[in-house]
Amino acid sequence: DILSRRPAGNLISIGSEDLVSEAVRLLNGAGISQIPVAHNGEFVGSLSDTAVLNRLMEDPEIKNARVADLMEPAFPVVDSHLSAEEMSAKMGKDVKALLVRDDTGNLQIITRSDLLMALAAG
Repeated sequence: DILSRRPAGNLISIGSEDLVSEAVRLLNGAGISQIPVAHNGEFVGSLSDTAVLNRLMEDPEIKNARVADLMEPAFPVVDSHLSAEEMSAKMGKDVKALLVRDDTGNLQIITRSDLLMALAAG
């Protein structure tokens, strides 16, 4: 299954009230391109490096804004027993990642890159 192909680890997220500059540090420090956004223990949105970069080029002061001001829709949560093909079908043009609840109840992020690797491996 697709989760077994990924290294185990805790899901990295950022708070909706955190600053965009903190999100940039977190994205760069973790070497990731997108991150779920949480508020009061719930995932309420997502943030991608592409969206942040585009907004920073328009307005450099956006780095002092709250993540909530830039966030995109939340990543869909799907069942871990879906096949790579079924997960791929849930990723439309605007869905950059999925949150998958593993057998221990923890959420993991599955990106387009993860799906590409799983589908190419057969």
